[in-house]
Amino acid sequence: MLYVIWGISFLFTIIYAFNNKNSKVYRLPVLIELFIFMWILSGWSSGAYDVEIGISRYVNYASFQSFTEIGYNSLIIAAHSIGMNYRLFFVMCSLFELVIMFWFVEKNSVKSPIVFGLFLIYPSFIYFQYIRNIFAFTFVLIALDALINKKKGYIIKYIIFIVLATTIHASSLFFLLYLPISFIKQKTAIITVMVTAILLYFSAGISQFSNIITSLVGQEKTDIVLRTTTNAEGGIGRIFGLAFSILTFFIIFIILKYFFKISMKGDTVRTFVNINLLSFIFIPLTLNFGVGFARIPTLLCIVNYVFLVNKISEVESQKQRLIIYFTLALFLIGSMFLNIRNIEYRQLVFYPFFNNNELMRWLFY
Repeated sequence: MLYVIWGISFLFTIIYAFNNKNSKVYRLPVLIELFIFMWILSGWSSGAYDVEIGISRYVNYASFQSFTEIGYNSLIIAAHSIGMNYRLFFVMCSLFELVIMFWFVEKNSVKSPIVFGLFLIYPSFIYFQYIRNIFAFTFVLIALDALINKKKGYIIKYIIFIVLATTIHASSLFFLLYLPISFIKQKTAIITVMVTAILLYFSAGISQFSNIITSLVGQEKTDIVLRTTTNAEGGIGRIFGLAFSILTFFIIFIILKYFFKISMKGDTVRTFVNINLLSFIFIPLTLNFGVGFARIPTLLCIVNYVFLVNKISEVESQKQRLIIYFTLALFLIGSMFLNIRNIEYRQLVFYPFFNNNELMRWLFY
C-alpha cells in the first residue's frame, strides 16, 4: 500500500510542477498530503535493519547508555519515565522532525512541493531509517537556516544548534566545519571537485594509491571503501555511493550556470558550493570514525534540493525547467538504483521498510 501512496504523492508534485498558473491553488493540498505520507512512512516504520536497531536502542536503553550520546540518552530516559512506548516515541519524534524540515524548506524554497517530490525519489526511503541521525539533523537544519540567511547573531546560533545536534549524534560535529568554509571564496570549486572525483575513482584500483589510503585509515576500511566498488551481488563501494549525490548537485549546478546562464554569484551560492565541496572531499576520510559520517551526504540532499529548485525556478521557459527537473530526477533515480540493486539491501532495508509499516498493517491487514 505504501508503494501506491508513494506513487500518488509523487504524482501530486508532478501536477504541481506542470500547473504553473495555478501553483498557489495546489500548493497547500500537496504539502499536506506529503506531510501526512512522510509522517506515516517515518513514524510507524518497522522491520528495516536500521529501524530495528533504533527500536532496540529505545527498548533496551540501559544496555546502550555507555555508548549513546547524552542528549539522545536523556530524551529516551525522559520518555521511559512517563511510560512512553517506542512507537509513540518515534511518532512524536518524527512529527517534530517533519515540522522542522517543512519549516526549513518552506522558508528557503520558492517551490517547496517540488523539493519534497525530489526528496521522495531519493533519499526518502533511506533518510527516514536513520533514527538518531535525522533527529540530530533537525537541529542542523535550524543551524543551516541561520548560516544561509546570515541574520544578526547567526554565528552563535549556528554553533549552539550544531552542539545540540552533536549531543544526539556525534557525527553532527562535522557540520561545524561548514561555518568557516562558508566564508571562503572558492572560484575553482567545480573544477576542483571534478578533478578530485576523476582521480579518486580511477585511482581506486591502483595498488600504490590503495597502500597510501591503507596507511591512513587501515586495511579493513580500505577494503570496504575502495576495493568493493562492485561485486556479484550488486554491492556499491562506499566512496561512489557517498559522492554520487553530491556530484549530482555539481552537475546540475554546471548545467544551470553554463547552459542556461543562471547567475551563480553571492554569499548563498558560495555557501552551498563550499559545503558540498567540503563534504565531497572529507566525508570518505571520516568513515574511520563511524558510519554516521557516511550518512551526511544523504542528510544534505534536502538542503541541496532547496538551492537547486530555487535556481531552476529562475529559468524563464517552463519547458526548459521541466527538462532540468527531468534530468535531475534521472540522477536521483540512479542514486536510488545504486542502493536497491544490492540484493541484501533490498531484503534487509528496502522491502521491510515499505512492507512492515505498523500503521498500514493495522489499517489494511
